[in-house]
Amino acid sequence: MTGAALQVAVVNYESAWRMEKDLLAWRPGLIIADEGHKIKTHNIAASKAMHRLGRAASYRLLLTGTVITNKAIDVFSQYKFTNPAIFGQSFYAFRSRYFDMVGYGNHCQRQ
Repeated sequence: MTGAALQVAVVNYESAWRMEKDLLAWRPGLIIADEGHKIKTHNIAASKAMHRLGRAASYRLLLTGTVITNKAIDVFSQYKFTNPAIFGQSFYAFRSRYFDMVGYGNHCQRQ
């Protein structure tokens, strides 16, 4: 991944975290995350890698038809990739600000 011409790499989420060092060294200007709901869980390896790659890129775009697949709290990781300034870097600060954790199993409810 060297040269001056336009370069495009298509990488799935499972490979992105394994190739993270190479992708960061490549210094992508734009990262498009298709099926972005696949990074809804903030603490899995693929999501963490996408967050770091997103910070390194000048532009980020997340594409999905289903932003909220199960619960509204699922949007945090997707926003962290797209623009971490919106909800911040901490999932737990986001959760405590916007959700009440109540009931058996600590299920979340929007405030």
